[in-house]
Amino acid sequence: MIRLMLLLILMMIGTSAFADWRLPERRIVAGYFQVTGVAANDVLNIRETPSGSSAKIGYLGYDQPIVEVLGTNPSGTWGYVQAGETMGWTSMRYLTPTAILTFGGTDIPIGIACYTTEPFVTYTLGNGHVKIEGMSLATYIVPILNIGKIRESYEVIYELDGTEQRLFLSLATKGSDGMSDVEYQWSFNAGEYYLNGGCTYMM
Repeated sequence: MIRLMLLLILMMIGTSAFADWRLPERRIVAGYFQVTGVAANDVLNIRETPSGSSAKIGYLGYDQPIVEVLGTNPSGTWGYVQAGETMGWTSMRYLTPTAILTFGGTDIPIGIACYTTEPFVTYTLGNGHVKIEGMSLATYIVPILNIGKIRESYEVIYELDGTEQRLFLSLATKGSDGMSDVEYQWSFNAGEYYLNGGCTYMM
């Protein structure tokens, strides 16, 4: 009974914490950077290991506006980033923290996309709505009812077929789509469907 009461209190706090979530807000969120200081005729290489002599496995554009850095090496000189269908390292010397457009009062980027496999479903959080693709081979665009927070997870409540559904997103743990070698800045859970995956925001 005590646990149930605590859970109800947490849910009440979560669903009322961000009264202004409908008002977009540009803010600095941990892990989001932009490429700076690279010549217009050059690129920022992504390497297999955190070393300038390591093999190149990808690159970032000289003016890439959004780069998700999932972590750094112990000295903080190399950042762990996505490189196609795998992960690699790029120099932090050319990355500068950047403000991103979020749901008001939260760290959730407007436009973030969350992925699951088996089944393959994509949830994209737009300004005031959730776009769901892949469920029963149909696409749904449904309204967000509220965004709150329960412990380390954001709770996104939306309406589908007349019933409330929930997505839980967290920056505290990294996500996985369960199939590829890609790691995601956000982990997420689609509560009613027992789906787990990862979310990314890349422009």
